[in-house]
Amino acid sequence: MATFGDRLRTLRKEKQLTTVQLGEIFNTTNSTISRYENGLREPRRDFLERCSEYFNVSIDYLLGASDERSPVDSLPNEFTSAEDAIAFLLKQPTLVAFGGYDLNKLSNEELLDFANDLLQQFKMVSYKYRK
Repeated sequence: MATFGDRLRTLRKEKQLTTVQLGEIFNTTNSTISRYENGLREPRRDFLERCSEYFNVSIDYLLGASDERSPVDSLPNEFTSAEDAIAFLLKQPTLVAFGGYDLNKLSNEELLDFANDLLQQFKMVSYKYRK
């Protein structure tokens, strides 16, 4: 499983940047970048967010929790089965767990509508903020 340091090094090299150049971009030192890459220092949340934006990848990808660089790129165009819709919705913990939605009370048609509406919102927001 990839670590944050592995992912940071790979992304930096893909952009053909040195640790000095990346440090300048993130307003830090090359030794800090080197420590991240070698697993000697854990990134703070704000650094993860800036890396995510700069490299256009998800934080899950940076942390090695996912191999998909950008989850929005891997989204389907539309859900056609309630099972796929439920699986998608359950992967949105903030929405489902804290949004007060009880998926067990929705019909299959409501689940599909809900998941497809959410899917379109993700794509619209992603497109708007993608650089």
